[in-house]
Amino acid sequence: KKAILPLVCESADLSLADPPKRIFAETETGSAGIFELRFPYRTEEEQKVSATRARDHPEVILSHHLAKAKDVLGDPKAFGTRSRTSLFYTRQARDALPALNHLADWLIEHAEVKNDATGEVAEDVDPSLIPLKALEKLAGYWARSSYDSSVRSSGPTLHELQTALTDCCGQVPEALLQAAHEQARRDEVARVRQELKNHDDRMTATFGLVDSALGKVERDVDKAVDALINHPVVNKYLDKLKVREELCQSLPMAHPTSRQVEQAIAAAKGDISEAAQILRKDPVVEEGAAKVNTTWSDTLKAVVADTTNNFTFTIVDVGWNNVDAPSSTATVNDVSVVSAKIVRKLEFFPQPRQICPAGDSSMVLGAFDDGVDAKRAIAADAMYCGIEYTEDVKPDG
Repeated sequence: KKAILPLVCESADLSLADPPKRIFAETETGSAGIFELRFPYRTEEEQKVSATRARDHPEVILSHHLAKAKDVLGDPKAFGTRSRTSLFYTRQARDALPALNHLADWLIEHAEVKNDATGEVAEDVDPSLIPLKALEKLAGYWARSSYDSSVRSSGPTLHELQTALTDCCGQVPEALLQAAHEQARRDEVARVRQELKNHDDRMTATFGLVDSALGKVERDVDKAVDALINHPVVNKYLDKLKVREELCQSLPMAHPTSRQVEQAIAAAKGDISEAAQILRKDPVVEEGAAKVNTTWSDTLKAVVADTTNNFTFTIVDVGWNNVDAPSSTATVNDVSVVSAKIVRKLEFFPQPRQICPAGDSSMVLGAFDDGVDAKRAIAADAMYCGIEYTEDVKPDG
């Protein structure tokens, strides 16, 4: 390798090549029927011939593109130590596209799906699964979340990777940069929110507001934090929270509406203590505080007699990703089975392709307390206006 690789790297297309040394230790059967080195290196002439031959070796070419991707996108082993803004993935990162194209093609070409039980190659697999798995592999290297444990930011989900692949017409490299860009945006927003909490642990801002502030300062986290600390919307939310905290000291079960709090702050001309006192004396707020004393048990007992109780809530912090176990169907012998395809009318077009027919990934938004005797749970999808529901809430919530 020491003798041949420098000659290989003289080619501009392979200047970064660094394949494993086992490549140069390969042997082959010579004309005399004995084993010979595939890449002899003892003389200069042999080294030149071997270098020419090595330039066509698939793993030599692959090593160059791996090194190029690593040079542009960063070392996956040291991921998180180098700061990358989301703008990087729309500008400089595109220099890695030729290398990523080669890596994606190599992964897809060498991929196969096998049956775990028999070891046989499975043919009845959706062709779009292989590019998705290639994207998932590359995303594990260059689209991960920050390693900073103080910043809460999840990595890209399987559904997000699938969406990126669809948006990019099946082009894995473009989908990778899109997923990495979105991940970097989430990391930036998470860092800004963390800095806001460091300034005041009650201070926060919506994703859209933070992302907009970052967009105005070229994704500079420090400048965005400075702008948001003095932002009227952020301070308005903070003042309302302070008023609620002040009010709860004298009226623990009080839960005034946002409009009531804003009106009290305006009447008190921004004085937090005075606004809390105004709400404390408000008969509507006092009446609402008295009603809150009703326990969940009392509420559930009240719905026994043919009444319906609707629980409305907002997911503030999503739960965890859950990968469903693959489903299996028992083999039926000596029975003619006719499969009927159920046509479902969807609210969105075109109909999405089934990427993972044997299992899928879902996200747990929350769990019911064991005291909630609910019969049906419904979740409406904000993106596609679809509805998923269960007729029987399981004991684990």
